[in-house]
Amino acid sequence: MIEYTNEHPFQSQYIQDYRLIYILSGGAVCPKGRLLKLHDYLLLRPGERIEPECSKNFSAETLRISAEEMELFLAPYGAEWKETLLSADTLLRVSGDFGVQLMLEELIKRHKLFGEDPLFLRIAVNEGLSGILRWLHRRLHTDLIPSEVVKTILEMQKDENLQEGVPAMERLFNLGRAQLCRLIRRYYERTPQEEVVHLRLFRAYELLLTTDLSPETIAERIGYQSLSHFYRIFKQQFGVTPNEIRKN
Repeated sequence: MIEYTNEHPFQSQYIQDYRLIYILSGGAVCPKGRLLKLHDYLLLRPGERIEPECSKNFSAETLRISAEEMELFLAPYGAEWKETLLSADTLLRVSGDFGVQLMLEELIKRHKLFGEDPLFLRIAVNEGLSGILRWLHRRLHTDLIPSEVVKTILEMQKDENLQEGVPAMERLFNLGRAQLCRLIRRYYERTPQEEVVHLRLFRAYELLLTTDLSPETIAERIGYQSLSHFYRIFKQQFGVTPNEIRKN
């Protein structure tokens, strides 16, 4: 069985089935600082429950998938991947997968126009599940990030360090530019400057969701003096402007 559910995706007392959730507007901050944002999708497994702090304009479409139906979807991947999916100690959330995003948006349009289409529901769920398994595969085959690196990146997310940028990262890691480049490239597949931009933009998104600060104030707070530059790279990252986040 696959069906839409009107229940809030994060407020069920106990999840008996799988749930594929697609973020339509707003966002949420999960425990451990994980950010759910516009166009992300995630899979909640039976018994899995999270309690994020949702923005006032948060909305999502949720598909409920029975355990029996999920068995059929997972069968082609084999028992090993089924076990991996069930036992993974992480939130199964995918961001920036535009192929799946378009499929899920098409599903929502069809649902509003024609009601539930069982065939298209199965196609969309298969695409979403494939995207989550691809993400999980990449995660499992990447070097485990040392705890000290993770702690330092968390320290880097403080506003004063984001304002300072790469020099703050060099200071916190106590590394020269060349060594820092090698370390960040190894574990995050980005340059230090790209990692700073990544951290700044996600901090901006979080502040837009959780505070009443203006986009101008947020841009300055995280280290951008040029508001036009901030708007341009924010839209490149998230597909919407800061003002559109607020309007939605």
